[in-house]
Amino acid sequence: MNTAILKKASLKPLALLAVLPLALTGCVSTANENSDANGEVSLVKSGTLSVCTNTPYKPFEYEENGTIVGLDADIANAIASDLGVKAQLTSISFEGLDSGTGLATGQCDIALAGIGVTDERKSKMEFTTVYFDDNLAILVPKGSSITSAADLKGVAVGAQQATSGETYAKENGAEVIQYEDTSLMFSALKTGQIKAVAANLSVVSEALTNDP
Repeated sequence: MNTAILKKASLKPLALLAVLPLALTGCVSTANENSDANGEVSLVKSGTLSVCTNTPYKPFEYEENGTIVGLDADIANAIASDLGVKAQLTSISFEGLDSGTGLATGQCDIALAGIGVTDERKSKMEFTTVYFDDNLAILVPKGSSITSAADLKGVAVGAQQATSGETYAKENGAEVIQYEDTSLMFSALKTGQIKAVAANLSVVSEALTNDP
């Protein structure tokens, strides 16, 4: 991880916290059939693999020149190519992914957005084989008095809505400030609106690499 110190709001990652790793996978709805009587894949839109995701969430999915790119976008394109169709990625709220609404309402065939496997989510959707193991981390400004999860109690901590980062911060007694996307969350930390961020380690690392 490449980091540097900024004069005004330099950030540093805390040591990796002792929490369960997050197994990230793609998922499909349990509410709809995914193949027809002949075993052929049934798609929401003929000739197109409709994919729900949530941007920006580097390095998994983010926009470049109006196109959604990243690890999950590459996976989506590979799946579509294998099916002989084109992938069409649409960004929706992470809450829509977490609840399974995007899948259940037929908005998309699959969801790819760094979705951690949980029992609650498994009750709403089916998961692929895990393709990325992650963990949770806390990001704080340089010189912060926060040195462990125990220090989060009563502290304003930013987290993306409906994510495991939000759950983790709440479990440790933080005053959670919800953000719809990670860019707003990291900006709030740099401008002093919140004291810490709870998010996936991979996303924290990417944020530091691009904006130390």
